[in-house]
Amino acid sequence: MRTITIESNGRLERTAIYVNGEQVTGVRELLISIDEEGTFHSIISFISGSGIQVTKQLFTDDISQLQRKEAAFTSEESFQLQSFSIESDGDLEQTSLFMNDDFVEGVVSIIIHIRIETSQPTKSLFSWFTKHRNVHENVFQTEIVFRNPNGTQSVETIF
Repeated sequence: MRTITIESNGRLERTAIYVNGEQVTGVRELLISIDEEGTFHSIISFISGSGIQVTKQLFTDDISQLQRKEAAFTSEESFQLQSFSIESDGDLEQTSLFMNDDFVEGVVSIIIHIRIETSQPTKSLFSWFTKHRNVHENVFQTEIVFRNPNGTQSVETIF
């Protein structure tokens, strides 16, 4: 069983990702899509300690190459952030969701998509100068769908 926790205020620069309580670094993309119909996608792409980009299934694959780091936020700063945790072994039946450490019920689906693009210099064929791509393809999408007591559904952002 693995626990993934995301702490955030809804802005990418104030977001931390934890695996079993340890903050990780080098994450390039995190995609989690779970719904009550049986969809369970959980993919993480990261830069390993040897500098290679690796893509793994988050809850079932060996992610020991994922680099750990000291916590970026103090406990006081963390208190100001929303926390969302997924505890799972990759099986929908063995998956629990927590928001600020409270068990979340009535969830129809969740999607978490975080992608961090880094600007890389590129050489122009018509110039002696090095140019930087200014394409910002960062993604920070977090959505949860709840089933209301009256049978309707409501969509909310997680952070």
